Amino acid sequence: MKSGTRIGGKDAAGDFLRRPFEMTTLPKPKCHLGYTELQLHEMLGDRYEEFGRWMHGQTMAICDGRIYDHAAQQYLPYNCGPHGSIVYPQDVEQFLRGGGPLD
Repeated sequence: MKSGTRIGGKDAAGDFLRRPFEMTTLPKPKCHLGYTELQLHEMLGDRYEEFGRWMHGQTMAICDGRIYDHAAQQYLPYNCGPHGSIVYPQDVEQFLRGGGPLD
């Protein structure tokens, strides 16, 4: 579908295309799954609460310091965390671009 084609009031390629795009350099996540709560507070500052509302209903990960080994059918210790609730990097990027939730 051609960019600029409108479906239900939004561009087919995504509503965010009508907004100015700003490249943002994000820090590397401290967890192999994504960003920790502390990182989000540091990165988002006074926008943290807004991000929390934006994330309502989105899928998040939980880092408990283990990883599942499908071949062995068991959890094994992993050199990460435990960090608790983790937000996927693509969700932070989508929020900062001004896009809507994807889930």
